[in-house]
Amino acid sequence: MDQTLLWYKSMSPRRWVPPALYRKNSFLQAILGTMPYSIKVVDSNFKIIYANTHALTPLNLKLNQVRGKLCHKEFFGFDSPCFFCIKKKVLDKKEKQINYFTMVVNGTTHQFESLIYPIKFEKESPLYVVEIVQDVTYLFQSLNIPQQVGKLFSRHNGFNQIFEHIAHWADEMVPIFIQGEKGTGKKLVARALHERSKRAKYPFRIFNCLEHSSCYESLLGSNGVWNKISSGTLVLNEIQRLSLEIQDQLGEKISHMGADAPRIIGSTQERIESLIQSGKISEKLYKCFDHHLLYLPPLRERRQDLPSLAQHFIETCKAFTGSPAERLSANAFRQLMMYAWPGNIRELEAEIERACLLAQSSEIEHLEIPIAEVPLDKWEEMISETEKKYLVNILVKVRGNIRQAANLSGLSLKTMQRKIKKYDLRSVEFKQYIIN
Repeated sequence: MDQTLLWYKSMSPRRWVPPALYRKNSFLQAILGTMPYSIKVVDSNFKIIYANTHALTPLNLKLNQVRGKLCHKEFFGFDSPCFFCIKKKVLDKKEKQINYFTMVVNGTTHQFESLIYPIKFEKESPLYVVEIVQDVTYLFQSLNIPQQVGKLFSRHNGFNQIFEHIAHWADEMVPIFIQGEKGTGKKLVARALHERSKRAKYPFRIFNCLEHSSCYESLLGSNGVWNKISSGTLVLNEIQRLSLEIQDQLGEKISHMGADAPRIIGSTQERIESLIQSGKISEKLYKCFDHHLLYLPPLRERRQDLPSLAQHFIETCKAFTGSPAERLSANAFRQLMMYAWPGNIRELEAEIERACLLAQSSEIEHLEIPIAEVPLDKWEEMISETEKKYLVNILVKVRGNIRQAANLSGLSLKTMQRKIKKYDLRSVEFKQYIIN
Protein backbone atom coordinates (compact mmCIF):
# COMPACT_ATOMS: atom_id res chain seq x y z
CA MET A 1 0.00 0.00 0.00
CA ASP A 2 1.21 3.54 -0.75
CA GLN A 3 3.19 5.09 2.15
CA THR A 4 1.07 8.25 1.99
CA LEU A 5 -2.09 6.19 2.42
CA LEU A 6 -0.55 4.28 5.38
CA TRP A 7 0.30 7.55 7.10
CA TYR A 8 -3.11 8.89 6.22
CA LYS A 9 -4.96 5.90 7.73
CA SER A 10 -2.82 5.87 10.88
CA MET A 11 -4.05 9.32 11.89
CA SER A 12 -6.78 9.68 14.50
CA PRO A 13 -10.32 10.15 13.11
CA ARG A 14 -10.38 13.72 14.40
CA ARG A 15 -7.37 14.62 12.25
CA TRP A 16 -8.27 12.39 9.32
CA VAL A 17 -8.06 14.88 6.45
CA PRO A 18 -6.42 14.85 3.00
CA PRO A 19 -2.63 14.99 3.68
CA ALA A 20 -1.81 17.93 1.41
CA LEU A 21 -4.54 20.03 2.96
CA TYR A 22 -3.65 18.92 6.49
CA ARG A 23 -0.07 20.13 5.96
CA LYS A 24 -1.58 23.43 4.78
CA ASN A 25 0.29 23.42 1.48
CA SER A 26 0.48 27.18 0.91
CA PHE A 27 1.07 26.84 -2.84
CA LEU A 28 -1.99 24.61 -3.34
CA GLN A 29 -4.20 26.83 -1.18
CA ALA A 30 -2.96 29.92 -2.99
CA ILE A 31 -4.07 28.39 -6.29
CA LEU A 32 -7.46 27.31 -4.95
CA GLY A 33 -7.95 30.65 -3.23
CA THR A 34 -7.64 32.61 -6.48
CA MET A 35 -10.15 30.45 -8.36
CA PRO A 36 -13.38 32.39 -9.19
CA TYR A 37 -15.50 29.42 -8.06
CA SER A 38 -16.73 28.08 -4.75
CA ILE A 39 -14.54 25.02 -3.99
CA LYS A 40 -15.17 22.75 -1.02
CA VAL A 41 -13.84 19.38 0.16
CA VAL A 42 -16.41 17.43 2.19
CA ASP A 43 -16.21 14.03 3.85
CA SER A 44 -18.77 11.20 3.74
CA ASN A 45 -20.61 12.71 6.72
CA PHE A 46 -20.96 16.08 4.92
CA LYS A 47 -18.37 17.66 7.23
CA ILE A 48 -16.22 20.44 5.75
CA ILE A 49 -12.54 19.60 5.31
CA TYR A 50 -11.62 22.59 3.17
CA ALA A 51 -13.28 25.62 1.58
CA ASN A 52 -11.57 28.24 -0.55
CA THR A 53 -11.79 32.02 -0.22
CA HIS A 54 -14.56 32.37 -2.82
CA ALA A 55 -16.75 29.94 -0.85
CA LEU A 56 -16.07 31.53 2.55
CA THR A 57 -16.30 35.23 1.67
CA PRO A 58 -20.14 35.39 1.63
CA LEU A 59 -20.14 33.81 5.12
CA ASN A 60 -17.51 36.27 6.43
CA LEU A 61 -15.77 33.30 8.04
CA LYS A 62 -12.31 31.73 8.04
CA LEU A 63 -11.51 28.11 7.18
CA ASN A 64 -10.70 27.22 10.81
CA GLN A 65 -14.21 28.37 11.81
CA VAL A 66 -16.02 25.97 9.46
CA ARG A 67 -13.66 22.96 9.27
CA GLY A 68 -15.31 19.90 10.76
CA LYS A 69 -18.79 21.42 10.65
CA LEU A 70 -21.71 20.32 8.46
CA CYS A 71 -21.64 21.76 4.94
CA HIS A 72 -25.42 22.22 4.61
CA LYS A 73 -25.64 23.87 8.03
CA GLU A 74 -22.78 26.34 7.58
CA PHE A 75 -23.37 27.35 3.96
CA PHE A 76 -27.16 27.16 3.63
CA GLY A 77 -28.61 26.99 7.13
CA PHE A 78 -30.29 23.60 6.51
CA ASP A 79 -30.51 20.99 9.26
CA SER A 80 -30.42 18.18 6.70
CA PRO A 81 -28.49 17.78 3.39
CA CYS A 82 -29.45 20.35 0.76
CA PHE A 83 -32.29 19.60 -1.65
CA PHE A 84 -29.86 19.79 -4.58
CA CYS A 85 -27.02 17.83 -2.96
CA ILE A 86 -25.68 14.85 -4.92
CA LYS A 87 -22.55 14.19 -2.84
CA LYS A 88 -23.92 10.87 -1.58
CA LYS A 89 -24.56 9.79 -5.19
CA VAL A 90 -20.93 10.62 -6.05
CA LEU A 91 -19.65 8.62 -3.08
CA ASP A 92 -21.86 5.63 -3.92
CA LYS A 93 -21.10 5.59 -7.66
CA LYS A 94 -17.46 6.62 -7.24
CA GLU A 95 -17.66 8.84 -10.30
CA LYS A 96 -18.04 12.54 -10.99
CA GLN A 97 -21.50 14.08 -11.31
CA ILE A 98 -22.85 17.38 -12.61
CA ASN A 99 -25.92 19.12 -11.23
CA TYR A 100 -27.84 22.36 -11.80
CA PHE A 101 -29.96 24.13 -9.21
CA THR A 102 -31.79 27.40 -8.59
CA MET A 103 -31.37 29.64 -5.53
CA VAL A 104 -32.23 33.19 -4.53
CA VAL A 105 -29.19 35.38 -3.78
CA ASN A 106 -29.85 38.84 -2.36
CA GLY A 107 -33.41 38.74 -3.67
CA THR A 108 -32.42 37.70 -7.22
CA THR A 109 -32.83 34.23 -8.73
CA HIS A 110 -29.54 32.63 -9.82
CA GLN A 111 -28.75 29.36 -11.60
CA PHE A 112 -25.74 27.36 -10.41
CA GLU A 113 -23.70 24.52 -11.85
CA SER A 114 -22.24 22.04 -9.36
CA LEU A 115 -19.37 19.71 -10.37
CA ILE A 116 -18.59 17.04 -7.78
CA TYR A 117 -15.60 14.68 -7.97
CA PRO A 118 -14.70 11.78 -5.66
CA ILE A 119 -11.24 11.72 -4.07
CA LYS A 120 -9.77 8.25 -4.43
CA PHE A 121 -6.73 6.62 -2.86
CA GLU A 122 -5.67 3.62 -4.96
CA LYS A 123 -8.44 0.99 -4.71
CA GLU A 124 -10.02 2.41 -1.59
CA SER A 125 -13.60 3.71 -1.75
CA PRO A 126 -13.80 7.50 -2.03
CA LEU A 127 -13.92 9.08 1.41
CA TYR A 128 -14.16 12.68 0.28
CA VAL A 129 -15.63 14.71 -2.54
CA VAL A 130 -14.54 17.97 -4.12
CA GLU A 131 -17.42 20.29 -5.04
CA ILE A 132 -16.93 23.14 -7.52
CA VAL A 133 -19.90 25.52 -7.80
CA GLN A 134 -20.17 28.38 -10.26
CA ASP A 135 -22.92 30.85 -11.15
CA VAL A 136 -24.13 30.07 -14.69
CA THR A 137 -27.17 32.35 -14.75
CA TYR A 138 -25.96 34.02 -17.95
CA LEU A 139 -25.85 30.66 -19.73
CA PHE A 140 -29.51 29.99 -19.01
CA GLN A 141 -30.43 32.86 -21.28
CA SER A 142 -29.27 30.90 -24.34
CA LEU A 143 -28.80 27.22 -23.43
CA ASN A 144 -31.38 24.57 -22.62
CA ILE A 145 -29.71 23.34 -19.42
CA PRO A 146 -31.65 20.96 -17.17
CA GLN A 147 -32.64 22.39 -13.80
CA GLN A 148 -33.28 20.38 -10.67
CA VAL A 149 -35.11 20.78 -7.40
CA GLY A 150 -34.96 17.73 -5.18
CA LYS A 151 -36.00 14.75 -7.31
CA LEU A 152 -37.69 17.01 -9.88
CA PHE A 153 -35.67 18.05 -12.93
CA SER A 154 -36.50 19.37 -16.37
CA ARG A 155 -35.11 20.95 -19.53
CA HIS A 156 -38.52 22.39 -20.40
CA ASN A 157 -38.61 26.20 -20.51
CA GLY A 158 -41.99 26.21 -18.79
CA PHE A 159 -40.34 24.80 -15.68
CA ASN A 160 -37.97 27.78 -15.34
CA GLN A 161 -40.65 29.84 -13.62
CA ILE A 162 -41.65 26.89 -11.42
CA PHE A 163 -38.08 26.51 -10.16
CA GLU A 164 -37.85 30.27 -9.56
CA HIS A 165 -41.08 30.26 -7.56
CA ILE A 166 -39.88 27.31 -5.49
CA ALA A 167 -36.65 29.19 -4.75
CA HIS A 168 -38.53 32.38 -3.74
CA TRP A 169 -41.43 30.81 -1.85
CA ALA A 170 -39.65 28.05 0.07
CA ASP A 171 -39.08 30.08 3.24
CA GLU A 172 -42.25 32.15 3.01
CA MET A 173 -45.31 31.38 5.11
CA VAL A 174 -47.71 31.86 2.20
CA PRO A 175 -49.98 28.96 1.19
CA ILE A 176 -49.31 27.55 -2.29
CA PHE A 177 -51.68 25.92 -4.77
CA ILE A 178 -50.17 23.28 -7.11
CA GLN A 179 -52.06 22.19 -10.23
CA GLY A 180 -51.17 19.32 -12.52
CA GLU A 181 -52.43 16.07 -13.96
CA LYS A 182 -51.96 12.80 -12.10
CA GLY A 183 -48.30 11.81 -12.02
CA THR A 184 -46.81 15.21 -12.99
CA GLY A 185 -44.82 15.60 -9.77
CA LYS A 186 -47.05 17.67 -7.46
CA LYS A 187 -45.88 15.79 -4.37
CA LEU A 188 -42.24 16.17 -5.43
CA VAL A 189 -42.67 19.95 -5.70
CA ALA A 190 -44.41 20.08 -2.32
CA ARG A 191 -41.61 18.07 -0.72
CA ALA A 192 -38.96 20.27 -2.39
CA LEU A 193 -40.62 23.37 -0.92
CA HIS A 194 -40.55 21.72 2.49
CA GLU A 195 -37.01 20.33 2.35
CA ARG A 196 -35.35 23.55 1.24
CA SER A 197 -37.15 25.64 3.86
CA LYS A 198 -36.38 26.17 7.55
CA ARG A 199 -39.35 23.87 8.25
CA ALA A 200 -37.39 20.86 6.96
CA LYS A 201 -36.75 19.57 10.51
CA TYR A 202 -40.50 19.49 11.19
CA PRO A 203 -43.06 16.94 9.86
CA PHE A 204 -44.17 16.74 6.23
CA ARG A 205 -47.66 15.24 5.84
CA ILE A 206 -49.97 14.60 2.88
CA PHE A 207 -53.69 14.64 3.74
CA ASN A 208 -56.12 13.18 1.18
CA CYS A 209 -59.22 15.34 1.26
CA LEU A 210 -62.78 13.95 1.30
CA GLU A 211 -66.16 15.64 1.08
CA HIS A 212 -67.50 13.69 4.10
CA SER A 213 -68.34 15.82 7.17
CA SER A 214 -66.00 13.72 9.35
CA CYS A 215 -63.11 15.20 7.36
CA TYR A 216 -63.36 18.37 9.46
CA GLU A 217 -62.44 16.56 12.67
CA SER A 218 -59.58 14.70 10.94
CA LEU A 219 -58.23 17.91 9.48
CA LEU A 220 -59.07 20.82 11.79
CA GLY A 221 -60.31 19.17 14.98
CA SER A 222 -58.46 19.25 18.30
CA ASN A 223 -56.77 15.96 17.41
CA GLY A 224 -56.66 16.71 13.68
CA VAL A 225 -53.61 16.69 11.44
CA TRP A 226 -53.40 20.52 11.54
CA ASN A 227 -52.43 20.47 15.21
CA LYS A 228 -50.28 17.35 14.97
CA ILE A 229 -47.73 18.82 12.55
CA SER A 230 -47.28 22.26 14.06
CA SER A 231 -44.58 24.26 12.21
CA GLY A 232 -44.32 21.57 9.52
CA THR A 233 -45.81 21.34 6.03
CA LEU A 234 -49.33 20.07 5.35
CA VAL A 235 -50.22 19.08 1.78
CA LEU A 236 -53.98 18.94 1.13
CA ASN A 237 -54.32 16.55 -1.80
CA GLU A 238 -57.37 17.16 -4.06
CA ILE A 239 -58.39 20.07 -1.86
CA GLN A 240 -61.51 20.74 -3.96
CA ARG A 241 -63.08 17.55 -2.58
CA LEU A 242 -63.65 19.27 0.75
CA SER A 243 -67.20 20.56 1.21
CA LEU A 244 -67.57 24.31 0.66
CA GLU A 245 -68.39 24.72 4.36
CA ILE A 246 -65.12 23.07 5.42
CA GLN A 247 -63.27 25.06 2.75
CA ASP A 248 -64.58 28.30 4.28
CA GLN A 249 -63.52 27.16 7.75
CA LEU A 250 -60.11 26.20 6.41
CA GLY A 251 -59.76 29.56 4.65
CA GLU A 252 -60.62 31.36 7.90
CA LYS A 253 -58.03 29.34 9.82
CA ILE A 254 -55.33 29.99 7.18
CA SER A 255 -56.07 33.73 7.25
CA HIS A 256 -55.45 33.93 10.99
CA MET A 257 -52.76 31.29 11.53
CA GLY A 258 -49.76 32.00 13.72
CA ALA A 259 -46.06 31.42 13.15
CA ASP A 260 -46.22 27.90 14.59
CA ALA A 261 -49.04 26.80 12.28
CA PRO A 262 -48.27 24.34 9.45
CA ARG A 263 -47.40 25.64 6.00
CA ILE A 264 -50.37 24.79 3.74
CA ILE A 265 -49.94 23.48 0.19
CA GLY A 266 -53.08 22.64 -1.77
CA SER A 267 -52.91 20.32 -4.77
CA THR A 268 -55.37 19.24 -7.43
CA GLN A 269 -55.45 17.56 -10.81
CA GLU A 270 -57.85 20.20 -12.15
CA ARG A 271 -56.98 23.74 -13.25
CA ILE A 272 -58.00 26.44 -10.80
CA GLU A 273 -60.00 28.22 -13.50
CA SER A 274 -62.31 25.24 -14.02
CA LEU A 275 -62.68 24.75 -10.27
CA ILE A 276 -63.80 28.35 -9.85
CA GLN A 277 -66.23 28.15 -12.78
CA SER A 278 -67.76 24.92 -11.46
CA GLY A 279 -68.03 26.30 -7.92
CA LYS A 280 -65.83 23.58 -6.42
CA ILE A 281 -63.54 26.07 -4.67
CA SER A 282 -64.90 28.60 -2.18
CA GLU A 283 -63.95 32.23 -2.69
CA LYS A 284 -62.62 32.52 0.87
CA LEU A 285 -60.24 29.58 0.38
CA TYR A 286 -59.15 30.67 -3.10
CA LYS A 287 -58.11 34.10 -1.81
CA CYS A 288 -55.64 32.36 0.54
CA PHE A 289 -53.75 30.99 -2.48
CA ASP A 290 -54.15 33.97 -4.80
CA HIS A 291 -50.89 34.91 -6.60
CA HIS A 292 -49.16 31.74 -5.37
CA LEU A 293 -50.26 29.25 -8.01
CA LEU A 294 -48.08 26.65 -9.73
CA TYR A 295 -49.03 24.67 -12.83
CA LEU A 296 -47.02 21.55 -13.70
CA PRO A 297 -47.20 20.75 -17.44
CA PRO A 298 -47.95 17.12 -18.42
CA LEU A 299 -45.19 14.95 -19.83
CA ARG A 300 -46.59 15.16 -23.37
CA GLU A 301 -45.82 18.91 -23.31
CA ARG A 302 -42.21 18.40 -22.18
CA ARG A 303 -41.01 15.60 -24.46
CA GLN A 304 -37.43 16.86 -24.30
CA ASP A 305 -37.36 15.49 -20.74
CA LEU A 306 -38.31 11.94 -21.78
CA PRO A 307 -34.80 10.63 -22.63
CA SER A 308 -33.27 11.94 -19.37
CA LEU A 309 -36.14 10.66 -17.23
CA ALA A 310 -36.12 7.24 -18.90
CA GLN A 311 -32.35 6.87 -18.44
CA HIS A 312 -32.63 7.96 -14.81
CA PHE A 313 -35.26 5.29 -14.13
CA ILE A 314 -33.15 2.65 -15.92
CA GLU A 315 -30.13 3.45 -13.75
CA THR A 316 -32.23 3.48 -10.58
CA CYS A 317 -33.81 0.11 -11.38
CA LYS A 318 -30.42 -1.38 -12.28
CA ALA A 319 -29.00 -0.27 -8.94
CA PHE A 320 -31.87 -1.72 -6.89
CA THR A 321 -32.67 -4.90 -8.83
CA GLY A 322 -29.45 -5.85 -10.63
CA SER A 323 -31.19 -5.64 -14.01
CA PRO A 324 -28.80 -5.95 -17.00
CA ALA A 325 -30.63 -3.09 -18.77
CA GLU A 326 -28.50 0.00 -19.40
CA ARG A 327 -30.29 1.83 -22.19
CA LEU A 328 -33.21 1.84 -24.63
CA SER A 329 -32.84 0.32 -28.09
CA ALA A 330 -33.59 2.52 -31.12
CA ASN A 331 -37.03 0.93 -31.43
CA ALA A 332 -37.86 1.44 -27.73
CA PHE A 333 -36.64 5.04 -27.96
CA ARG A 334 -39.03 5.70 -30.85
CA GLN A 335 -41.87 4.28 -28.77
CA LEU A 336 -40.83 6.46 -25.84
CA MET A 337 -41.01 9.64 -27.90
CA MET A 338 -44.22 8.76 -29.76
CA TYR A 339 -46.41 7.79 -26.80
CA ALA A 340 -48.56 10.47 -25.09
CA TRP A 341 -47.90 9.16 -21.54
CA PRO A 342 -51.33 9.99 -20.08
CA GLY A 343 -50.13 8.78 -16.67
CA ASN A 344 -47.17 11.17 -16.91
CA ILE A 345 -43.96 10.56 -14.91
CA ARG A 346 -45.56 7.91 -12.71
CA GLU A 347 -46.57 5.85 -15.76
CA LEU A 348 -43.15 6.29 -17.37
CA GLU A 349 -41.39 5.12 -14.22
CA ALA A 350 -43.63 2.03 -13.92
CA GLU A 351 -43.12 1.10 -17.58
CA ILE A 352 -39.34 1.51 -17.46
CA GLU A 353 -39.16 -0.54 -14.26
CA ARG A 354 -41.23 -3.33 -15.86
CA ALA A 355 -39.04 -3.29 -18.97
CA CYS A 356 -35.86 -3.44 -16.86
CA LEU A 357 -37.11 -6.44 -14.90
CA LEU A 358 -37.89 -8.30 -18.14
CA ALA A 359 -34.70 -7.24 -19.95
CA GLN A 360 -32.33 -10.03 -21.03
CA SER A 361 -29.50 -7.81 -22.24
CA SER A 362 -28.09 -4.31 -21.87
CA GLU A 363 -30.72 -2.93 -24.27
CA ILE A 364 -34.46 -2.66 -23.66
CA GLU A 365 -35.84 -3.83 -26.99
CA HIS A 366 -39.53 -3.02 -26.58
CA LEU A 367 -41.93 -1.07 -24.34
CA GLU A 368 -45.35 -2.54 -23.60
CA ILE A 369 -47.31 0.61 -24.41
CA PRO A 370 -50.37 0.91 -26.70
CA ILE A 371 -48.71 2.40 -29.75
CA ALA A 372 -48.00 0.97 -33.18
CA GLU A 373 -44.39 0.64 -34.28
CA VAL A 374 -43.45 2.91 -37.17
CA PRO A 375 -41.69 1.47 -40.23
CA LEU A 376 -38.25 2.97 -40.67
CA ASP A 377 -39.04 4.21 -44.17
CA LYS A 378 -41.93 6.28 -42.77
CA TRP A 379 -40.01 7.64 -39.79
CA GLU A 380 -38.70 10.87 -41.36
CA GLU A 381 -42.07 11.60 -42.93
CA MET A 382 -43.85 11.18 -39.62
CA ILE A 383 -41.32 13.33 -37.74
CA SER A 384 -41.70 16.14 -40.28
CA GLU A 385 -45.47 16.02 -40.08
CA THR A 386 -45.41 16.07 -36.27
CA GLU A 387 -42.88 18.91 -36.17
CA LYS A 388 -44.93 21.00 -38.57
CA LYS A 389 -48.09 20.53 -36.48
CA TYR A 390 -46.16 21.52 -33.38
CA LEU A 391 -44.84 24.70 -35.03
CA VAL A 392 -48.32 25.63 -36.22
CA ASN A 393 -49.72 25.23 -32.70
CA ILE A 394 -46.92 27.37 -31.24
CA LEU A 395 -47.35 30.12 -33.85
CA VAL A 396 -51.11 30.20 -33.32
CA LYS A 397 -50.59 30.54 -29.57
CA VAL A 398 -48.19 33.52 -29.93
CA ARG A 399 -50.01 35.02 -32.95
CA GLY A 400 -47.01 34.72 -35.24
CA ASN A 401 -44.40 36.28 -32.94
CA ILE A 402 -41.30 34.28 -33.92
CA ARG A 403 -39.23 35.35 -30.91
CA GLN A 404 -41.98 34.31 -28.48
CA ALA A 405 -42.41 31.04 -30.41
CA ALA A 406 -38.68 30.31 -30.01
CA ASN A 407 -38.77 31.03 -26.27
CA LEU A 408 -41.90 28.92 -25.76
CA SER A 409 -40.48 25.93 -27.65
CA GLY A 410 -36.98 26.11 -26.18
CA LEU A 411 -35.39 26.66 -29.62
CA SER A 412 -32.98 29.41 -30.58
CA LEU A 413 -34.33 32.23 -32.73
CA LYS A 414 -32.23 31.13 -35.72
CA THR A 415 -33.44 27.53 -35.45
CA MET A 416 -37.06 28.66 -35.25
CA GLN A 417 -36.62 30.86 -38.34
CA ARG A 418 -34.99 27.97 -40.21
CA LYS A 419 -37.80 25.55 -39.37
CA ILE A 420 -40.50 28.07 -40.31
CA LYS A 421 -38.82 28.47 -43.69
CA LYS A 422 -38.44 24.67 -44.05
CA TYR A 423 -42.19 24.11 -43.74
CA ASP A 424 -43.13 27.20 -45.77
CA LEU A 425 -44.94 28.85 -42.87
CA ARG A 426 -45.45 32.61 -42.84
CA SER A 427 -45.67 34.13 -39.39
CA VAL A 428 -47.84 37.02 -40.62
CA GLU A 429 -50.66 34.58 -41.38
CA PHE A 430 -50.96 33.72 -37.68
CA LYS A 431 -51.48 37.28 -36.48
CA GLN A 432 -55.20 37.08 -37.26
CA TYR A 433 -55.78 34.46 -34.55
CA ILE A 434 -56.90 35.69 -31.15
CA ILE A 435 -56.34 33.29 -28.28
CA ASN A 436 -58.61 33.73 -25.27
